[in-house]
Amino acid sequence: MKWEKWKPLYEKILKEFGYDESMDRKAATIAAEISKNLNKIDLEDLKKMLQFKPVTICGAAMQNADVARIKGIVMAADETTSFLLAHEKLPDIVVTDLDGDIDDLIEANKRRSIAII
Repeated sequence: MKWEKWKPLYEKILKEFGYDESMDRKAATIAAEISKNLNKIDLEDLKKMLQFKPVTICGAAMQNADVARIKGIVMAADETTSFLLAHEKLPDIVVTDLDGDIDDLIEANKRRSIAII
């Protein structure tokens, strides 16, 4: 879609959800930074990675005692990435809308976590 056509829709979305355009642009820049120079993974690759394997999904309710029970492929939901890194666990996959600690999200990605944005 060309910008001229997209711009009114974009502005409506910003207004309707109360988003700040400068913060939205910052999020887009962060997303581009996370994904540049890295191999992309498609849905089929992700399916092969996960299919028939144990997976631990780590969310906001995680506590210190839970870390010892992590097995298999580790999926982190956004801010849980910071918790895991603090416990010296690197998530294999991070699912994020970029509202977690950006530095930790970038660090995990640099260390080869797959970011799904």
